[in-house]
Amino acid sequence: MTVKVPKRVWDAILYLQLSLQVDMYDVPRVCEVCASHGFFEATKWIYVHQDEYLRLLSEGPELID
Repeated sequence: MTVKVPKRVWDAILYLQLSLQVDMYDVPRVCEVCASHGFFEATKWIYVHQDEYLRLLSEGPELID
C-alpha cells in the first residue's frame, strides 16, 4: 500500500535519496539535512509522520497536492 505524501515533500525526499548524503532510514538525520537544505515542509512532514515516512521508503508514494 502506497503512502499519501505531498508532491513537494516527495521531491525533497527524492533529492536527498539521490544525493546519497544521508542514510534515509536515519529519521533525525534526514530531518536535519532537509532543514539545512531549506526543505522545511518536508522536515515537518517527516518528523510528524515518521512511521509513514519509513513505510514510504519501501512502498512508494501516492502523490497529493
